[in-house]
Amino acid sequence: MELGDAIRQARTASGLSQTTLAQRAGVSLDAVSALEVHGAGTVRLLSAVAMAIDLRFTGLPRVRSFGDQVRILRKRRMWSQEELAQRAEVSAPAIVRLERGNARVATLQAALDVLAPKARPRKSEIARWGKGTRDVRFTPPEIWERIVHVLGRVDLDPCGDLASPVGARKTFTELDDGLTQRWFGRAYVNPPYSMAMKFTRKAYESFAAGHCSAVMLLLPNSVLHTQAFHEFGYGKADVFILQDRIRFLSANVQYKAPFGNSVVLYGADDLMIKRTLEVFPCVHLQKAASLGLGRPLHLRLSR
Repeated sequence: MELGDAIRQARTASGLSQTTLAQRAGVSLDAVSALEVHGAGTVRLLSAVAMAIDLRFTGLPRVRSFGDQVRILRKRRMWSQEELAQRAEVSAPAIVRLERGNARVATLQAALDVLAPKARPRKSEIARWGKGTRDVRFTPPEIWERIVHVLGRVDLDPCGDLASPVGARKTFTELDDGLTQRWFGRAYVNPPYSMAMKFTRKAYESFAAGHCSAVMLLLPNSVLHTQAFHEFGYGKADVFILQDRIRFLSANVQYKAPFGNSVVLYGADDLMIKRTLEVFPCVHLQKAASLGLGRPLHLRLSR
């Protein structure tokens, strides 16, 4: 499995140009081109691009990052980092960096060739989803009622649409470009799938800067497996992995999305957490007591 080829094939299957993919992933066009043609770039670049096209692989552990996948596969074989380095014909420090998520794609390629030679891309759920519905996923009224119950009030919807049943006090539509606006108060965010990571970063920055007192996001679960979410999601927000898939709205038609969802809540107080667990059957990953890294995450199951 050549990682660059996998990116190119997934991109073309999704009907995207390199330019569009670069914009969605928040990277340069040259970086996408080099990744596809030469397998060049960093593992973080690969993670960002793979997330933007919902690229996942069969034959690899279902964990957040490529580094974690390599570590798990190595330990299954009871190899040391030095032994993996020798077999992959790379340096031991390169394997250390890879498992920390700070390596080159070439190192990852060499490691996976040894650890998971049968790994293959699996067809994206989003690629199978109708093109006209990928980014048109309105929050259904019954979910909106739960959101209002949790937040108490919703001051801002930065991903709004006139056809959506969401009734925030202030709405930014696509023409307003919510990513360029200053957010405030208690915000609810159901972002376009293709821009989920950018809106998640904006949510974290708006809360951390004190512009928002709370931000609730409704996200596809694939976002949770990205290196970026590991940096500004886990330990900084409460994450509720929903038991049931949501039936979103599109042009007054309800359909079940072909992926799981999570509620991510920045600035949650005890009452918000209690209410979320009341209305959403879920697994709760509690945020750390501080924003420091290395704090354990605590799991709780709701009904």
